[in-house]
Amino acid sequence: MGRIPHNSSELFHIVAAATAISSDPFTRPSCSRKNCDGKVSKMARSDKWRCERCKQSLPHFEQCYDFCFDVSDGIDHISLQCTNKVGEILLGTSANEMFKLWRANRAEFGKKIDSVKNKYYVFKCMTTTEQPFKGTIRKVASVITARPIE
Repeated sequence: MGRIPHNSSELFHIVAAATAISSDPFTRPSCSRKNCDGKVSKMARSDKWRCERCKQSLPHFEQCYDFCFDVSDGIDHISLQCTNKVGEILLGTSANEMFKLWRANRAEFGKKIDSVKNKYYVFKCMTTTEQPFKGTIRKVASVITARPIE
């Protein structure tokens, strides 16, 4: 399970439990338009935000889950990248609510994160190839869907 498939983009399924969740960074600012969760950045000399995906100027943004977590099937482990949709499935709440909780009560935030650990899910994942620095290539496995196993 610890090896990510070799092809540049490949789908795979795993049954595993979350063992560790990185909570820094946990969310990121994203586009508030429906069906767009593109990254946004603050516009210079303005109170507006600009979406990198849909190229729109926005008066406000939404928080979007964007974190890594480790899963294990009891034999091996792998690190997975989590998207907003999957974060809501795992944590049972929106990224905006988790961000508010993080700011208001770090202890409760930690309990919410810990509540995900050691619960089994069927994860549908896709690998992608990234080049974060010149001359380096790395494989990243992102979760597309997660279904809890009762």
